[in-house]
Amino acid sequence: MFFNVLNFADERLHHPGLTGGEPIPDDFAQFDLTLYASKDQDQLQLQLVYCTDLFESATITRLLDYFRVLLTGIHLNPDRRISALPFLTEETRRQLNSKRNRIWPNQAFKPFPRKAVEQSTMERFAQQVRLNPEQAAVRSRGMEWTYWELEERADAVACAIREKTLAVEKSRVALLCDHDAPMVAAILGSLKSGGALLNGATLCLFDIRNEGLATVPDWLSDERISIYHSTPTVYRQVMRSMEGNARLSGLRLVVLGGEAVHPADPDSYRQHCPSECLFVNGLGPTESTVTLQYFWDHRPSPVSVARYSVPVGYPVENTDVLLLNESDEPVDLYGVGEIVIRSRHIALGYWRRPELTRARFRPDPTDRNRRMYYTGDLGRLLPDGAIEFVGRRDQQLKIRGHRVECGEVETVLRQMPLSPKPSS
Repeated sequence: MFFNVLNFADERLHHPGLTGGEPIPDDFAQFDLTLYASKDQDQLQLQLVYCTDLFESATITRLLDYFRVLLTGIHLNPDRRISALPFLTEETRRQLNSKRNRIWPNQAFKPFPRKAVEQSTMERFAQQVRLNPEQAAVRSRGMEWTYWELEERADAVACAIREKTLAVEKSRVALLCDHDAPMVAAILGSLKSGGALLNGATLCLFDIRNEGLATVPDWLSDERISIYHSTPTVYRQVMRSMEGNARLSGLRLVVLGGEAVHPADPDSYRQHCPSECLFVNGLGPTESTVTLQYFWDHRPSPVSVARYSVPVGYPVENTDVLLLNESDEPVDLYGVGEIVIRSRHIALGYWRRPELTRARFRPDPTDRNRRMYYTGDLGRLLPDGAIEFVGRRDQQLKIRGHRVECGEVETVLRQMPLSPKPSS
């Protein structure tokens, strides 16, 4: 962008033998954007020249509206930092916050009414047992249990937990399980003892540690999997293991989360998944489960190819997602801020870490029935109202979907004998 202040008088050129004429208009843009500023009596006139190959007129109009709001803010708050001034009107901000996915599943998925959302996990599971007792609830390579059988095993786990913890007030249960059907029974049993959502479908488990990734495509077809869910790292390996234009014909949803999704990931989805299948990128930390979702289909991508990641999308129902700066103020368009989740459905806190709990989980000043969770993730607000994940505020990493605190790794390394000092 080029900024040009025309601060000279508008005088015609007078020279013997030469006659000054009218200025030659800009028939083409020398730069992507050129903003001319000139003084006309007591007013400042602005003119924006832009490259029509790069920008549409609506985009330029929107930019000028933002600039007008920014100039108004400078006039009203001359002592405030420019980075702290807004360039979105309240109405524009409301419009951005109200936008949602333009794509949505329209196939015969099980309905999930609001009443079901308000049920506890165990109430919902008990309802499925009553409705579908003989339907397969969980299936792995080694075993398959119906809803009734899973209920029996979960009850057995719950009884064992109660016997062990009967005399201990506010006892907590830790689970150590292999990636198999008993893990699901253990989770449900621990919930029953204090007394995974399975919505009429079969949960199929695949242990990539023992079986590898090469057989995943065949397993998806053999089990007639309709909803695939994994981290992006695993997904990429599965896609690379497929030959040519081979298709996973039974898939209706590909759901990724736990790591950043790359722009090339939807391309492999279009290559190997049927036209009726949707691609879902989401952000849902353990503390709040599913929070943001972004849906794609086989149509050309609305996301700019210049972006380095796929948006994590829009908030789910009954959840607000804020992007706040260091002063807890909302960021403007393309601004980067911490992703803060405001909802009734977030965790109570961290076990035996009261200081971290107070820092991350805060009361909502606008509604005492909700709380706010400060994720530590950074997001950028895009023009369509979607949020793009851009990194972390701290040094936390995600490796294959698992959180890794670099500071904790460094502490352990420093305690090891003859260990060199980690470089800072």
